Amino acid sequence: MKKLIASFFLLLFAVICLAQQQQLPIIPTDPQVLIGQLPNGMTYYIRKNSLPKERADFYIAQKVGSVIEEPNERGLAHFLEHMAFNGTTHFPNKDLLNYLQRIGVKFGENVNAYTSVEQTVYMVTNVPVVRETVIDSCILVLRDWANGITLSDTEIEKERGVIEEEWRSRNSAWLRMAETILPTIYGNDKYADCLPIGHIDVIRNFKPDELRAFYKKWYRPDLQAIIIVGDIDPQQVEAKLKATLGTIAMPSNPIPRPVYAVTDNQEPIIAFARDKEATAISVEVSIKQDVFPTEMKGTIAYMMQEYVHAAVSGMMGSRFNEIIQKPNPPFTQAYAYTDNFWVSNTKDARTLYAIASEQGATTAIKSLITENERMRQFGFTIAEYEREKANILKNIENQYNEREKQQNYEYVPKYINHFLENTPIPSIEYTFETYKQLAEMIPLELINNIVKQASTTGNMVIVVQGPEDEKISFPTAEEILSGIEEVKRATIEPYTENVSNEPLISKLPKPGKIKKEITHSNGTTDFILSNKVTVRLVPTNHKDDEILFQAYSHGGYSLVDKKYATTLKVLPELSTLSGLGNFSAIDLQKRLSGKNLRLSKQLNTYSESLSGYSGKKDVEMLFQLAYLHFTGIRSDQDAFQAYINRQSAVLKNRENSPYTTFIDTINHVLYDSHPLMTRLKSTDLSTIDYQKGMKILSERYANAADFTFVLVGNIDSETLRPLLTKYIATLPAKGKKETWKDAGVTIKEGNNTLHYNKIMEVPKSSTIQYTTGKIPYTLENRIKLTILSQILDIVYTEKVREDEGGTYGVSVDGNLDAIPYNRFTLETYFDTDESKRAKLVEIINQEFLAIASQGPRTQDLQKVKEFLTKQYQENLIENWYWQNVEIEKIITNLDIHTDYLTILEKIDEHAIQQFANVIVQTSNKKEIVQIGTK
Repeated sequence: MKKLIASFFLLLFAVICLAQQQQLPIIPTDPQVLIGQLPNGMTYYIRKNSLPKERADFYIAQKVGSVIEEPNERGLAHFLEHMAFNGTTHFPNKDLLNYLQRIGVKFGENVNAYTSVEQTVYMVTNVPVVRETVIDSCILVLRDWANGITLSDTEIEKERGVIEEEWRSRNSAWLRMAETILPTIYGNDKYADCLPIGHIDVIRNFKPDELRAFYKKWYRPDLQAIIIVGDIDPQQVEAKLKATLGTIAMPSNPIPRPVYAVTDNQEPIIAFARDKEATAISVEVSIKQDVFPTEMKGTIAYMMQEYVHAAVSGMMGSRFNEIIQKPNPPFTQAYAYTDNFWVSNTKDARTLYAIASEQGATTAIKSLITENERMRQFGFTIAEYEREKANILKNIENQYNEREKQQNYEYVPKYINHFLENTPIPSIEYTFETYKQLAEMIPLELINNIVKQASTTGNMVIVVQGPEDEKISFPTAEEILSGIEEVKRATIEPYTENVSNEPLISKLPKPGKIKKEITHSNGTTDFILSNKVTVRLVPTNHKDDEILFQAYSHGGYSLVDKKYATTLKVLPELSTLSGLGNFSAIDLQKRLSGKNLRLSKQLNTYSESLSGYSGKKDVEMLFQLAYLHFTGIRSDQDAFQAYINRQSAVLKNRENSPYTTFIDTINHVLYDSHPLMTRLKSTDLSTIDYQKGMKILSERYANAADFTFVLVGNIDSETLRPLLTKYIATLPAKGKKETWKDAGVTIKEGNNTLHYNKIMEVPKSSTIQYTTGKIPYTLENRIKLTILSQILDIVYTEKVREDEGGTYGVSVDGNLDAIPYNRFTLETYFDTDESKRAKLVEIINQEFLAIASQGPRTQDLQKVKEFLTKQYQENLIENWYWQNVEIEKIITNLDIHTDYLTILEKIDEHAIQQFANVIVQTSNKKEIVQIGTK
């Protein structure tokens, strides 16, 4: 691998020297970010950013992850992360969460943390910094997380149950197979046993002093960074950081933070993992290579490497995508990438990954190796490279075009990576200009020379994972190696393709006309076209280069005979298989390379629609695609057969997962196995009628006048008018306006309880409760249901998760529907150990009854109302929000925007009590429990 990296750098140096006759330049750090270090060694990043207005994000990143744990500490880094919310020096007990929720900052959504192999990161996001004291308090939170987590015996004991239930709920086939694979691929390296969840025996039995020692040992200023981005004054915030966090003492003689190497291997390493609950066979071929030198990450060479990796991965991905579209593909999905080797950041790898088709793992591996050899021997074509260059530059240009509208969350990850990995943080302007230069400067010959020198022997690691099923044969290591040698001896032909340069639309009819324009008081304009199509324009400047497009029509599957239910369930997928007009799906993808746009059909029980977006430069092509979605529906039998073969492999082992059984049971109990609500199974594939499906698609999109078109974003009437007359006013518009009819897809009336056993590798009980009933579809009821759901979330987190330690979390979701009739659904879900389930259900039911009889706690209601007010204000700068407002008017004639805050403000404890009491009185409750057994 060192030879490859050396060759890579020699080639890069040659290019840069020829082009500029100078040494590799340094990448300048974005001048808008204030970077510094406190005297105690703590790093900080501060950036002024005014979007959203009066909001800021506060983060603390720690170079402390699960890899630094000793065997008797496995799981302590993650456990410590949990404890940060259970009492700190300045926020005892639950005061931290209570304070943040009072100012509209929601636990889980805005207040959270994560632990990974190399780091732990805590965050408080979208904080309303409308008062100086809020900034002070959030900095104090960061200070406590850095050095003031209380770690009381009582809270530690309570949290053990929460983390055990997190371990139980996340103990999937993937996790178990990873635990099998890591020791094989890493051998004696530290990464062989390092997954963050840790070991359950350690979680159950460690002594509190061990956690305190871990905290004291590793949570220290030299391993910590503060990141604050938002509508703040950087200099003032810097002064606050110095005063508040600068007082934390750096320990004397600290233990160096270890860096763990990954051993190279001369002979291939082959790892196998099987699990009874796995649902697919995956194969992975990796060639390990050294990571990019840290000391050179600040030079242009790093960006050049990233550009080359992106180009190669993109071109390989496109080739894999073409293979998948063939009638009998060796895999159902595949991609290539260069990144960290599995969980280690001290070794990279060039990886080829695939989900095997029914032809099995060996065939999938041989196909991956064949494509890798084709790349090595012949490189890529000019057409491939031009398309991928266009895609890379499109992505960078999108960021550049929105550089003045970047939100806080788009900056923070860059600063975290700079601290943890020393990756550069140039400005968007510099990145855009540099990538344009790299695209001009790095020729195809250079990339082909680089891939030609890629190793195919040393440092190879092959991983095969899949179901533990005697009906599924796994290859042996010898068979895999023999297959690879067979590929290397084979004669491989270079990649060829036929690229169409014809226009998307070969011939347009005579332009139509705009018959009428109606401008409304809210600034929207309706265009009535000559074919009776209505187009609504909502001009905004929330994004500089974003135009959202949607066309909506009532009807959907409800107007089709349900004997075609199986075909209807796959209709959205069928609509994408065949391409549009004269272009196959693959040719269309190539034709759209480098374009900032997307448009696709959506079909469901009661509607059909067309939804997508574009930038300003590509808006005409967006309208061309819209035209073709109505007029250019085409069939492709080969593409359909490829889809069936892929789905056969995907669905074959789906029943292995206990979750699949749970979902099947839920749909049976709720919908009485209605054909539109049952899951697609492998045995259903033979009943899909492709030609009937394409006919239904054509029928559902035959009458453009039955659709209302909505455009939201940075486009004005002058730009829009010629596009409407050329592409929308010329659409076929014949037949009468349609509406939906009741398809019978409704939750069954009456109470029902179903408990059943399910064999699992790691048993857990999953409980879901549904309450549904009729209620008027009004904005007030929508808001009340949202408030009640979020209050229940707060209460259940406190009573079920924290006090009982009974589950990782209780999910509460309320929904109000208008179609086919006005109804509400309240869903409550949690996982736990079966021995705890009955008590937790009792607590959940009792707490709900308490709200229905006594009303919610005032502080809970105020927390939720504060969050919803804050969320509403944040949504006002999002195009998707305004699109939803207009689409809701079209579907239900309900204005969900104008009176929102007025209604929200008036809702009090009594209103929520009454609303909860309506739900309690409903005699339409379902409880489904899947009880895990060995």
